[in-house]
Amino acid sequence: MIKFIYLISYIIILFILLFIIYNYYYIIEKYVNITNFGTFKDCQTCNDGYQLNGCKGLSEGTCEPCPAGTAGTGGTCTRCGNGKQPNGSKTACVPCPTGTAGTGGTCTRCYSNTYSSSPGSTTCTLCSGSGYGVNSDNTACEPCPAGTATNNGIFLETDGICFPCWENTYSSSPGSTTCTLCSGSGYGVNSDKTTCELCPAGTMVSGNFCLPCKWNTYSSSPGSTNCQICPRGHHTNNITCEPCPPGTAGDSGTYCWPCSGRYYSSSPGSLSCSYCYDYDGKRPNSDKLGGGGNTDCV
Repeated sequence: MIKFIYLISYIIILFILLFIIYNYYYIIEKYVNITNFGTFKDCQTCNDGYQLNGCKGLSEGTCEPCPAGTAGTGGTCTRCGNGKQPNGSKTACVPCPTGTAGTGGTCTRCYSNTYSSSPGSTTCTLCSGSGYGVNSDNTACEPCPAGTATNNGIFLETDGICFPCWENTYSSSPGSTTCTLCSGSGYGVNSDKTTCELCPAGTMVSGNFCLPCKWNTYSSSPGSTNCQICPRGHHTNNITCEPCPPGTAGDSGTYCWPCSGRYYSSSPGSLSCSYCYDYDGKRPNSDKLGGGGNTDCV
């Protein structure tokens, strides 16, 4: 009986010792870094935009960047409110810029037919109204610019979206809801789809488009329905076709190259330069005093 009592006493004493040891290490871990009425002594100091993690016991902790959507100073990060996001260094929360909106510390670009015109928006506004669309940076709802419309004949009308006029159509006024077909002999749509006009010289009409004449063709009159071929021995700027001047030659109808060395051309519209043979000291006139640039063999 006495042995049993001794055994029970030993077990109780053992539990008491274990309890004391556990609490001792708990107190050491919890309070070893805290002195002077609870101010941290050994925890490291974090720069603004970083937060302190893991400072307890014998660890001084680590400084880690503030998580997404948060900003902070003094080692503590706080989530930004609605309509705000962290600045680049995550040291402060700033309003969402125009054209964006957000909640919970994140700002996102407004969708294609929505906009926000004020900083710090929490939602984007639908752009509505006949002939109105969202501008390129989603900051305003404004009349569709000339050359566009809310219904271009291909895409059906959609609130807040301005579609470019299609092929041979145009819109000349801001706020158009439809594009107008360009018709009339010699007329075509200009490059920005804002007018239906008489095609200028140097172009031709094709499917109500004004197309530039190709490299060896030209049109000298506005409203031309075709471009004419500039013949060999001539050169063109796509508006006029003129013979190659003496001293030059050309066989493409595009440009004339100068005769050089012992070669010359004396007639306008030459296809090639002729060789000046050295009979009795003859040379191209460019080699002689007061010469005229390989236009004769003298």
